[in-house]
Amino acid sequence: MSPAIGPVLQREALLAFAELLSYPDDALPGRLRAQAARLPSATGGALDALADRLALLGAGGAEELYTATFDLRPAVSPYAGMHLCGEGPRRNALLAHLAALRAQAGLPPADEVPDHFAELLRYLAAAPADEESEDVAALVLAPAARLAAAALPHDNPYRAALEALARALPARAELPVRTKEAGP
Repeated sequence: MSPAIGPVLQREALLAFAELLSYPDDALPGRLRAQAARLPSATGGALDALADRLALLGAGGAEELYTATFDLRPAVSPYAGMHLCGEGPRRNALLAHLAALRAQAGLPPADEVPDHFAELLRYLAAAPADEESEDVAALVLAPAARLAAAALPHDNPYRAALEALARALPARAELPVRTKEAGP
């Protein structure tokens, strides 16, 4: 996370983004606003804007927006491994590694697979600030969030939120993004 955000705010920001990238419920706009108020304006503003949009849409509309954004657009999949590895053995290895990291951080198994954006954020909020968690943030979550954001139209409120997330994560040289495998 940005050095301008202290450790407590880092955890709050990570958990706020985890809420944002989970399937919405009726109370999500209020929770996002409360968390946005405690964050720096660049980060909190994106959460606030999305909270406003979700509140206007109501519970059913928020669910439809989430589904249309993440479930019906493969290029905006909320699964980092799909962006970086595609489906197959490389993603499976990433999933196994992330599951082991979650267990080391004391997190219980989640309902979602461990490369889901929300689960990665929950891991980062619980994990010690070490090289392993920085690698997950900088080499897995940040590039996947950037790719997902770039695939969204500018008027989709999740785009600004994903861009804010990518900006808030540590910057480092990235692993190459998935390319088509050479044929037989």
